Amino acid sequence: MIKKKTNKTETLRESNNEKKVDYGTKKAGIGKMNAGNKLSKSNSIKNNSNSAAITDWFFMSKQEITAKDIAQYLLPLNLGELDLWEELNILALEIGDKNSIDFEGLAGGFKSKDDIAFMNQHGFVTVFTVTVREDNKLIREVFDGVLGQFSGAFCADTEDFKPYIMSRD
Repeated sequence: MIKKKTNKTETLRESNNEKKVDYGTKKAGIGKMNAGNKLSKSNSIKNNSNSAAITDWFFMSKQEITAKDIAQYLLPLNLGELDLWEELNILALEIGDKNSIDFEGLAGGFKSKDDIAFMNQHGFVTVFTVTVREDNKLIREVFDGVLGQFSGAFCADTEDFKPYIMSRD
């Protein structure tokens, strides 16, 4: 029997009997924030690295923050359309017609002792699962901007959270 390999996010959702949220629903009190779309053609070029693109991340912050806090930071940058579900602590940023970044607050944090130890070691108090449709230069720039505003790290959804991108503080 072949066992399907799952990432931490899938395992956490299964352990909490959570369903993946349908971002298209209008019944959840969705607030749209249209920030325009000022992407230049050079920003939409794919990252040509030899490694496979990572599309599942965690954003861990040393501050108590919400999806609304991240939205308030991103809105003036005019990167695309923001959808905020405040009650669910979820933010979706549509960048052009080919990419997006979704932040989903992870209520209750991690269940694994190793994952909790990693958070404690680095002083992280808030966790978001982050999904990107396509990992490219613009996504990395958004990551860097968020890290400049909120101290923390973007960590890959892997057993050891590597690779990760830490804020410089």
